[in-house]
Amino acid sequence: YTTSAGNPFQVGDAAEEPMSFDAMGQWAMQVTGGFGRFSDVECKEMKGRLLEMDDFAEGRVRLGKYYSQALHGASLHFSESPEYLRHLGALDESTKGQSSVIIPNILYARSNCLANSGFHSVCCMDDCQVLMSEVEQAIASPSADPSALLQVVSGLSSESVAGPRELPQHLRLRLDEIAARNSGSVPLHGRLFAQWMHYAFPNECPYPSSLLTSETPMSSLEWVNHWNRTKSTAATTEEMQTLSFLLEQQEANSAAGLSGNQKYEDQDTVLWSDEEQLLDDSGFKGGRGVLWEMVRTLAMVAAVCATGISLFQQHNYRLLKATLESTGRPDVWEPKQHLV
Repeated sequence: YTTSAGNPFQVGDAAEEPMSFDAMGQWAMQVTGGFGRFSDVECKEMKGRLLEMDDFAEGRVRLGKYYSQALHGASLHFSESPEYLRHLGALDESTKGQSSVIIPNILYARSNCLANSGFHSVCCMDDCQVLMSEVEQAIASPSADPSALLQVVSGLSSESVAGPRELPQHLRLRLDEIAARNSGSVPLHGRLFAQWMHYAFPNECPYPSSLLTSETPMSSLEWVNHWNRTKSTAATTEEMQTLSFLLEQQEANSAAGLSGNQKYEDQDTVLWSDEEQLLDDSGFKGGRGVLWEMVRTLAMVAAVCATGISLFQQHNYRLLKATLESTGRPDVWEPKQHLV
């Protein structure tokens, strides 16, 4: 369809009929689609900057380096306060004195969504969903043997990971541990496998935020309004400078061999939780149990009522038939036959 260049809500000349509801819907979809394409370009640029700051290729950016972009005016992003990052479930504080931002968690966070409204938000595309779709299509089951999963996942590729590849030994062992906790198979929609996918694809798959925060993530505006404008989502210049200076000291000490500013090599230090949470455990299974008991109880009551009504009707029928036979008119009442 064509619209007036001056007024997108007007079709053709002013004398013609106004835009129909269907046409308005198509126009709105085109506008939001344009937002999505713009947002995707910005998301890819943001991801590229984050990957450049990831010194150890582990899907994390140390907080001091994260703030360097904002301090030097190189980006409008990368300025969230530690408190807001923690609220979003994007801050890894497992290593004392070396807090880091988890790349996919901040990339997919609500703070980076455009056109937030009560109906929809335009956010960065979740590349992990694409990977999980490929895993689900290949496995075609809610759970799988660890060896089958290793074969599938090792053949996957992403923007930052080239496949096929040989997965590290510690990931193989982790997958066996997950299977051992779940009767020999790995549930695809459990929190443990989500953690495992994060370490297999640290730049695409987010670390389960439920392990880092129990709060419902809020957008920047929601956060400010929630705290009655007493708190900002952005870190102060002093906070950013302090953390940036601390990082410089750590790097200097590391270069002199005085501190352990190094990549995770001991897997005991990796942020990992053995607490499983399956899709059924998040309320569906428990809710089904309560609902099932209610339905079963109602079904039993209905069955008893139906049986009682049937017996009552049969009793009345026999009584009426006996009465008519005693009067010599048994043909007046005959039950109707129904085909079922």
